Amino acid sequence: MTTESLSLDELPAAIDMTRRDQWGRYMILDPLGNCAGYTRVTTVAGALDTGGGLAPWKSTMTAVGMMLRRGLRAQWEALVAEFDGDPWYHSEESKAACKRLVEECCKVGGASDRAEIGTSLHTLTTSRRTRPGCSQLASRSSRDASS
Repeated sequence: MTTESLSLDELPAAIDMTRRDQWGRYMILDPLGNCAGYTRVTTVAGALDTGGGLAPWKSTMTAVGMMLRRGLRAQWEALVAEFDGDPWYHSEESKAACKRLVEECCKVGGASDRAEIGTSLHTLTTSRRTRPGCSQLASRSSRDASS
């Protein structure tokens, strides 16, 4: 028996039976039975990791925090010295120390400021409705809560 091989170009095209919306997203039935287009998780992950988003921002917040607090800079210097210039790859423990220090530097650099301000403004807005005579606010916070 002889077999002949086919080139990839000679193979018949696969037929895609997947229902898609006008943007090429998969059509999925939601719990109520409605059909809706959904973006794949890998597509969302790719969109978040474009190189111009969260990673450079967090790096900036970390560097700012390290520059603002001499103690944080000293901790980085000690880590680098202790692990011959490469604390990230030395061990799981040294990597965990790097991660903790990045988070602390990031917080000092202002990474959570906007979230904390937003949460506080929600609370202030609610408090001003229930207790309008609240006078302990700084003028800027008072203006923000009023708007």
